[in-house]
Amino acid sequence: MDIKTAAFEHIAHALKDGRPLTEYDVCRFILDAFEKSAMVTEHFPNCSVNAHAGDPHYEPQPEGSSAIKKGDLILIDLWAKIDTPYGLFADITWMAYAGTAGDIPARYHEIFALVTAARDKAVDFLRQHIDSRPVSGYEVDDVCREVIVKGGYGEFFTHRTGHSIGSSVHFVGPNIDNLETEDHRKLKKGHLFSIEPGIYLDDCGFRSEIDVLIGHDGIEVTTLPLQQTIQPLL
Repeated sequence: MDIKTAAFEHIAHALKDGRPLTEYDVCRFILDAFEKSAMVTEHFPNCSVNAHAGDPHYEPQPEGSSAIKKGDLILIDLWAKIDTPYGLFADITWMAYAGTAGDIPARYHEIFALVTAARDKAVDFLRQHIDSRPVSGYEVDDVCREVIVKGGYGEFFTHRTGHSIGSSVHFVGPNIDNLETEDHRKLKKGHLFSIEPGIYLDDCGFRSEIDVLIGHDGIEVTTLPLQQTIQPLL
């Protein structure tokens, strides 16, 4: 079982058993799973619920992190690599809901569908153009961001679309960015980077993060499967 799935199942079991579990507790569970899997990480993973998910800079602390309860929207962001000199990081974000599929509000489905559409449009753009002409990081950001802007949530996508990944989770190389900087650096074979559009509101937030490699055979998403809908936990 992968660690992301194990973390969501850990939450589900706590909800079913009526055991208290906080955002911080989930992060500690993820760190323990990394250690058991001979993996290392940089910084602390993230588990954010409801309004905390609407803050892309939120970091759960031992004191004051939210207890997870039924009806909560849950965002988990985790990154790690195998503990070897040549290990490369994987960095993903998935969304879940502390309830059944029928309990998930239609609004949540609509917003998350916009996020995944933006993600997929960015990957499609790369597949269409990477072998025929030079592609810069800012172009991919523009393509991804345009989907969210047209959906009416442009002002709530408050960070770049992605960052370079390597032996560090934020590695030297082109970023997928035309918000913080207009990154004109070219994306080339061997580059690994995230695609992670998000929409952040006062009461909730949504993000889908995947990793993309430009390989010898073209574009490869290295963090399959792709999440298409919010995962119900009950």
